[in-house]
Amino acid sequence: MANRKEDEKNERIIRGLLKLIENRRCINCNSMGPQYVCTNFWRFVCTTCSGIHQEFTHRVKSVSMAKFTSQEVTALQEGGE
Repeated sequence: MANRKEDEKNERIIRGLLKLIENRRCINCNSMGPQYVCTNFWRFVCTTCSGIHQEFTHRVKSVSMAKFTSQEVTALQEGGE
C-alpha cells in the first residue's frame, strides 16, 4: 500500500516537473512536449530523441509508462548530471 502511494506521489512530482517552462521542450531538439526521461543525464526528451539516446545505449524511461523511484525523482528534480 505504501509503495502505491509513493508511486502516485512520484508520478505527481514528475508531471509537475513537465509543466515547468524549462521542461516543456526536449533538451536535445527543442520540440514541444517531451514524454521520456534519459536517465543517463536526468533530462526530459521527446520520442525521436529517446530513440537516438537508446542507440547510444542510454537508458530511457517513459513518463507515462514507467515507475520512478524516489531517488530517480530526486535526481530529475536536481537536473542530473
